[in-house]
Amino acid sequence: MAEEKPMQDKHRFFEQLVSAYANDLYRYAFWLCKQPPLAEDLVQETFARAWKSIESLKDEKAAKAWLKMIITTSPLKNLKRASFIS
Repeated sequence: MAEEKPMQDKHRFFEQLVSAYANDLYRYAFWLCKQPPLAEDLVQETFARAWKSIESLKDEKAAKAWLKMIITTSPLKNLKRASFIS
């Protein structure tokens, strides 16, 4: 049971990140790519990558900047920039 608490905390924290920043990330993603479906994919990918590296977020106050950094370095965004996705 001692190991459950950190995982529950991780889930709760991640849910808070999604609730707090999903709309802002979507607007930012849409600004980057100008395509609603791709913007949605970028947000989903960003949260998937954030979940995998949530332990690397050392300062909760920096969460929004951290998520924007993830979305900015997204392979999907780079594919769009290279015109592989129309």
